[in-house]
Amino acid sequence: MSCHSARQEYWQRLIPGEYLVKGCYEREVVDIRQREGKALAKVYFPDYLLHYTSKQREVTVTASNYRDLVRQLEQRFPGIEEILLSKVAVAIDGEIVHDPYFDELQADSEVYFLPRLVGG
Repeated sequence: MSCHSARQEYWQRLIPGEYLVKGCYEREVVDIRQREGKALAKVYFPDYLLHYTSKQREVTVTASNYRDLVRQLEQRFPGIEEILLSKVAVAIDGEIVHDPYFDELQADSEVYFLPRLVGG
């Protein structure tokens, strides 16, 4: 396999813009997030949000904090930002966060969107 085809093979398997191929002969993938201080968060959507996400229940997003994550999701799924900022509760790494806008994400964070409960 030539250097060029090895590089093409890596790019086909990886999400464009999130990874960088380092050295054809090393066949090593370098994660750009390490250089930018961003985390790769796994995001899970409940059933009632699936029509915003083209029925994708789970996605990965490169983001440094919740605000960045919401912006990345808005780029992928136009119109979802308003819903995520006003009509859902958020759990980051198993903990429900009441005001997550500036919360930092870790390298392996899991973000769950939940129906917001309203009491009276």
